[in-house]
Amino acid sequence: MALEYSVTELPAVWPGKATPTYSRKKAPFKTQWSRTLQVLERELKHLNARKIEMALAIRMGDLRQDGMLRADARPGPAVILSFVDRDGHRQAYPCDTFGWWQDNLYAIAVVLEDLRRAERYGVQSALLRAGFKALPSSGATTPTLSTAQAATLIARLSGVPDDELERVAHVIVVSIDNARTSLRLAKAKTHPNAGGRNEDWTLLQDAERIITAHHGGKL
Repeated sequence: MALEYSVTELPAVWPGKATPTYSRKKAPFKTQWSRTLQVLERELKHLNARKIEMALAIRMGDLRQDGMLRADARPGPAVILSFVDRDGHRQAYPCDTFGWWQDNLYAIAVVLEDLRRAERYGVQSALLRAGFKALPSSGATTPTLSTAQAATLIARLSGVPDDELERVAHVIVVSIDNARTSLRLAKAKTHPNAGGRNEDWTLLQDAERIITAHHGGKL
């Protein structure tokens, strides 16, 4: 049976520390898409996984009418694989180490395989998996953002390219004037009345609260 999954957009805030563009590596392995799907299907079946989602760095128009990725789509490198496990918990496995999204997805598949191997040798991999249950699934809001995460979110929602996010986020943290400008742009792009997504607007409000507090409540 072919692996059944849905494709979604990445959440506005990457869980954990994102890999800068200049630090991404060439994968030390060679893989094929069919092999990746084969490994994922086997490992997710072992976990009784359902509601499987691949969150990708995609753009409007990258998905077909059936919700699958278009053949000519070129997603960014970052990937989050998430699913509901046999206990009803959603687990999420993010990877943005390598420069090609399919390599990052294969790396996730290998991690799932290694965790099952750990179970076979008596290592309590369930304790390791517990950490992945705390990660937000795609489209989920982040309960608490750090100042750096809030700045990165504002930069991303204001339209800053991925390779500029780190620099602009730093400027938002250190400069109140730049924080105001970035917030204004982000609000204009994400307001629901302007066609923005409710999820992004909610996240932006949380980020604004954090950055405002960081700048002494003066935004």
